[in-house]
Amino acid sequence: QVDGYGTDGWVELTRPPRSWGYSTVRLTRPPMHGRLEVGVEVDAAGSLGGAPEHHVTLVRRSVEGVFSYEPIALVGGAGSTRVELPVEEQTVWLVVAVTSTSRSADETFGARVRAGSWSAEPEPEPEPEPEPEPEPEPEEPGGCCSTSRGGGSPASAVALVLVVGAALARRRRARA
Repeated sequence: QVDGYGTDGWVELTRPPRSWGYSTVRLTRPPMHGRLEVGVEVDAAGSLGGAPEHHVTLVRRSVEGVFSYEPIALVGGAGSTRVELPVEEQTVWLVVAVTSTSRSADETFGARVRAGSWSAEPEPEPEPEPEPEPEPEPEEPGGCCSTSRGGGSPASAVALVLVVGAALARRRRARA
C-alpha cells in the first residue's frame, strides 16, 4: 500500500508477480487536491531468464461502485500516468500482471513503482537571456551637419536654424 503522500522515488514491489500472475498496489488519494501520478518500471527478464509480457493497469472504482480500467503503456520497460481523483474516490489500485514463456511457478518478475501528487501549475518558462546592449556608434566630429545621434549641441542647433532662416530670406528677396 502507498499512502497519499506517495513514495520517495522508486520502490521495489515486495511481492513481485510470478509467471502468469499479478501484483496489486493500493494507492491512496493525495490529501490536498487528488492529483495522483503513478509510474512503473519492469524488468526485461524474469528471475530464471523467462521473457515476460507485462500488462499494467490502473483500476478505479467510482462512488456508484463502477470499476474502470486504465491501461498504462510501457515503453522501454517504463510507463506512467496522471489522474485527478475526486474527494469521494479515496483509493485506486495499480495492477502489474505478467504472462511469460516460462512455466515455472518459482520465477518472479521484478517491478518498481513510484507514486505521488503532481501540480496542475505548468512548469515556469525559463526567462529569456537579456540581449546585450548595442555598442554606441562613435561620434563623428562636426558641426551642424553631423549625422551622429546626439552629437550636436544646443548652440549648433540654433546656428542651423539661423542659417536656414537666412537662406530662405535671401531666396524670397531674390524672387521679389
